[in-house]
Amino acid sequence: MFRRHALVGWVVAVSSLVLSAVGIYLGRFPRFNSWDVLIDPGGLVAVVLRRFADPFGNPFLLRFGAVMSALLLGSYLLAWVLERGILGPVRGQGGASRR
Repeated sequence: MFRRHALVGWVVAVSSLVLSAVGIYLGRFPRFNSWDVLIDPGGLVAVVLRRFADPFGNPFLLRFGAVMSALLLGSYLLAWVLERGILGPVRGQGGASRR
């Protein structure tokens, strides 16, 4: 049961990071902002559908998405490793306190 929940958590986390990479692409290159979801949803949907209708026709989008996803995932994994203390005890925790 616990393993299934952990797997679902990782799937949600990785999916969120990949979608974040796509959001960074949409903000950086087609120059959309977060409020365009409310102000110009038609324009946003049109660009997204056009860009993703032929994903292999835009190799820059694929490269940028892969690199940004890898950077975000790497950052997430680093934070996860540090939080879990896999690299060893964090300074000031888990040891005798100094006075």
